[in-house]
Amino acid sequence: MNTDYPTIIRNTKITKERLKTEGTKVVKKTNNNTGFDSLNSGKKINDSDDLPKQEKVGRNIGLRFEQARLAKGLKQADFAKSISMPLALYQTYEKGTAVKNGLVLQQLATKLGVVL
Repeated sequence: MNTDYPTIIRNTKITKERLKTEGTKVVKKTNNNTGFDSLNSGKKINDSDDLPKQEKVGRNIGLRFEQARLAKGLKQADFAKSISMPLALYQTYEKGTAVKNGLVLQQLATKLGVVL
């Protein structure tokens, strides 16, 4: 029987010095049923783990959509309904905060007569 395995202690109040000298490993108790301390801790592991930033439409394009819609005398709700788009989504395009989607931008530009 091999006894080279380190001793596992479930007490988290042990000092770091004692861990170094005895070569033991502390196992923290968990509050969830997974057995892992915290899968969703919100801590970033590496800077390279970041997802690429999604490009937004931008306020200048949103203003062009808004001006074209107003020139046609349409309300946001009416225009969004005419192109089968949820009002909240159309509002994000006018604000410039929507994630760029070429197909949607082209549809809006065509319907409003805006040149992108």
